[in-house]
Amino acid sequence: MARPFLCSEGAVQVGLPREGKLREDFVAGYVGKNEKQYKAIWTQLIFTGRAQAPQQFDNEDELKKWGASTPNGMGILDSSKVDSTVKVIDTQ
Repeated sequence: MARPFLCSEGAVQVGLPREGKLREDFVAGYVGKNEKQYKAIWTQLIFTGRAQAPQQFDNEDELKKWGASTPNGMGILDSSKVDSTVKVIDTQ
């Protein structure tokens, strides 16, 4: 698994939806794994102390609120949820 993104202020914190199509699309499309494989990777990383799992949220509104108020926070949102409280990083 890749190392976390780093910036001058420290590691970026990542937030993910707990479940749903947006999460499935991210895991399959950007991580290149299915959900079971993704969870297995994180289980191993957590167990060995090499990483902490991304924060998970019950819905995108909670994730957006967290991302807007967390320095170096990054999350996955449907484009319909984007407003002036968050910045968009192009993943294309």
